[in-house]
Amino acid sequence: MLCDLGFKIHKNDALYDLTLEQLQQELETYRAGLPRFAMSVVYYAGHGLSWRGDNYLMPIDTEIRYWRGHR
Repeated sequence: MLCDLGFKIHKNDALYDLTLEQLQQELETYRAGLPRFAMSVVYYAGHGLSWRGDNYLMPIDTEIRYWRGHR
């Protein structure tokens, strides 16, 4: 469906098990390669977290901490 709308699909460029540093670098490299005012879709089929209405991508080196009484 996205191809029908003119999007380029990079099926063979999937990245796996990225650390936070690697994820940030890949996203920046991707962003830097886009033409000005381009429309882009990034599909993330990995671990994520939703906390108080905000959503986060979870790299493999994510350290989750819970503080008692902090909700």
